[in-house]
Amino acid sequence: MTAKVLKHKFNSAVADGTDATLIRPSNWNDEHNLYRGYRTVTGTTDPVADTDNFALVRYNNAAGVTASVPAPTGGNMAAGWSVRLKNVATSGVVTINGTGGATFNGMASLTLYPQEAVDIESQGTADYDAKLHLSASSPNFSLGTYSQRGLTGVNNASNPTTQFDFAANDVTLRNSAGQMSRVNNPSATNNTSTAGPAANGRDQAGAFAASSWIHFYWIYNAGTATMATISSANAPPTGPSLPSGYTYWCYIGAVLFNASSQLRNVVLRGSKFFHRTQADCQVLSLGTSGGPANVSLAVVLPPNGLTAQLNCIVYNGGAAIADVFAALYVVGSNEYYRIRNVVDGNHFMQEQETIEIPNVGQNIAYGVVGTQLSLFVQAYTVPNGSE
Repeated sequence: MTAKVLKHKFNSAVADGTDATLIRPSNWNDEHNLYRGYRTVTGTTDPVADTDNFALVRYNNAAGVTASVPAPTGGNMAAGWSVRLKNVATSGVVTINGTGGATFNGMASLTLYPQEAVDIESQGTADYDAKLHLSASSPNFSLGTYSQRGLTGVNNASNPTTQFDFAANDVTLRNSAGQMSRVNNPSATNNTSTAGPAANGRDQAGAFAASSWIHFYWIYNAGTATMATISSANAPPTGPSLPSGYTYWCYIGAVLFNASSQLRNVVLRGSKFFHRTQADCQVLSLGTSGGPANVSLAVVLPPNGLTAQLNCIVYNGGAAIADVFAALYVVGSNEYYRIRNVVDGNHFMQEQETIEIPNVGQNIAYGVVGTQLSLFVQAYTVPNGSE
């Protein structure tokens, strides 16, 4: 490593004398030059050391480099110790691992893509302060949340009960450090029967429980530039258990695994899932309660769903009641929406309306006067960055 140099700018043309009892005068008040140390690593491994204090370490290997930073011990890496690590290669990823319990802002490792750098500073504890510097061409182009455009999905034509097809125009994925990576035009099929954690399979070894919601994700391996999907019992923010090498994910949405352990037949467009059969989406048939009577939406609306598209049909079997209506309640006894029809005499009447309701505990309530009510959840929305 090139040494850090601290010296006077003043230089005397007169050579030092040999008399050790004399002190040669100099300009002690002049400013000093301070040069940062540096070294270049072209191998595939690098142990960062205490002597790298106030230095720039440059990594240049197209195959990638694994660097290690130990936790402060024995006076090494004391509080205030700092180093800048930079990936100067045109390709290849630098992975920085903490050893001896060392972490970086609470994370066990950091990733540097080409032309990225990180400043690491000791706080005197095992957790280093780390500040990432991004490049214009870096896949970690910003800090934020996942998103996607042009997202579509449908049950696989050959295996509709266990597999689901996904595609999008572009997807932005996020890792645990808040770094983002964008992938254009991905497409993949997830097989919920494939034991995992596995790319394009599930994230657990055992099968998913029947009558549960399965959450699907895009996942990304930045080291190999590989995009895939994974299915999980966990919704965000917990997210899936990732296969080896995959560090980024983006939430797609949830599909019910029914009582027969089969994926429900739905179509995905953006953030909205549409049920394809009436039998799957009916939650109330000819209800007559004066209400408010609760109706569970737990099998048609996931717990993390945002809204539900509700089709409401009111019937009157010919009773001579002049004013009939059905009322819907989302929270408590406060009426949210009313479907009303004035009946002229003794006539059969059917009124149908479609409304959107917020998800409040996967429930809704209703009450009717002089009529009957049937409810169908035609679609639901999820928070997947397309809404």
